[in-house]
Amino acid sequence: MKNIKIVLSFDTPPLEVAENLVIMPVKPFSEEMVTVLINPGIAYYKEREKMQGADIGHLTLAGATDETTQLTFDFKDNNIHKIKTKEKNFELKLMNISREKVKENQCPCFEFFLTGD
Repeated sequence: MKNIKIVLSFDTPPLEVAENLVIMPVKPFSEEMVTVLINPGIAYYKEREKMQGADIGHLTLAGATDETTQLTFDFKDNNIHKIKTKEKNFELKLMNISREKVKENQCPCFEFFLTGD
């Protein structure tokens, strides 16, 4: 069991790795719903860095592969999804959608609870 919190800001990666699952919120999302890619293909990842006095945020380029699943969560009928992998079965539950202040920005924040058998 694991609590997962993903904040979409320039200071943090836009994904979480838990139990060999990569969980990545993508558009569309709102205060009521979020779309998530499970196990996207990460084509490029660069940590944030400072260059010539500028603070450059991290960059992640990802896309769907034949192993990627796209799920849509909301707080009505779709707040829990079952995920099956070769090794294990999981349930991912949307717990909260909010905004979190990161520096001067109000960034989208998604909280999930992952269980597996």
